[in-house]
Amino acid sequence: MRDNMWPWEHLAFGYILYSLAHRIVMRRGVSTPAALTVAFATQLPDLIDKPLAWTFELLPSGVSLAHSAFFVPPATIVAYLVGRLTGFRRLWIPFAVAYVSHLFGDGISGIAYGDNPSFSFLLWPLYETSSPSRAGLFSNFFYYFGNYLETLASPEGMIYVFLELGLLGTAFLLWLWDGKPGLPRVRLGSSSPYRDR
Repeated sequence: MRDNMWPWEHLAFGYILYSLAHRIVMRRGVSTPAALTVAFATQLPDLIDKPLAWTFELLPSGVSLAHSAFFVPPATIVAYLVGRLTGFRRLWIPFAVAYVSHLFGDGISGIAYGDNPSFSFLLWPLYETSSPSRAGLFSNFFYYFGNYLETLASPEGMIYVFLELGLLGTAFLLWLWDGKPGLPRVRLGSSSPYRDR
């Protein structure tokens, strides 16, 4: 059983959700600022919880404070304020979608292993969901990554590989369709790079 998605899975899942929603509502591809916001926000819960729990021992587990539903509103407000200060007033939208996609993804990730979805971690600190780990950031990473590699090598790992390739492939195709946001664009016949507006 695995409790969480890997960073590349969170990125792909969040990008798929935001790109599709953005195309349905706005009828156009994702901009570079929005794509970069999605990339950041899909990783943020783990960037907060894992080091604070595994290295600094300030949190009880790597799925606690920033994975809690109670953390989403203040995080989104901060994103809104940062957007206003930087002139990107709507970046709180891709931030919120990507951040929530991380939490939703962690809740459903067990399905790939035959487990039921579990969202009890969203109620932290009212509900403790995992035992603390004090082995350190890198030790924990290599422990979980070792389990991941064992899963890939197992017979049931083939199902997971197909799901993984489908997730990553879909995100990549959407990124291409969106015009490869995040990469500099150069117009033919011009030496100035294209800038998103």
